[in-house]
Amino acid sequence: MLIHGATDNDLHPPLFGATQRSFGLFRGLARHHDVRVLCIVPNRTRKPREERVAEVTLLRRSASDQARITATTFGLARPWPSGTAWTCGTSPAPGIGAP
Repeated sequence: MLIHGATDNDLHPPLFGATQRSFGLFRGLARHHDVRVLCIVPNRTRKPREERVAEVTLLRRSASDQARITATTFGLARPWPSGTAWTCGTSPAPGIGAP
């Protein structure tokens, strides 16, 4: 089974609480499944755009790339929902967002 994840931090190396927990979760899932994680990293990062660590594939994209990120990164046909949908009071998921 292929499992996709997304995070707004670089997961490797896992330095603090949130990244340690997230990386541990994905590493545990990777024992029995294929795991790919999209990491939004700062523009100045010098790390490779794609890296495999502990059986987890990390896809790093900078914040300036965020407007161009689409689900094709994960092999899907539709783009990711934009943040403007959340700020305008609408939501891509039913029951979440402004009334």
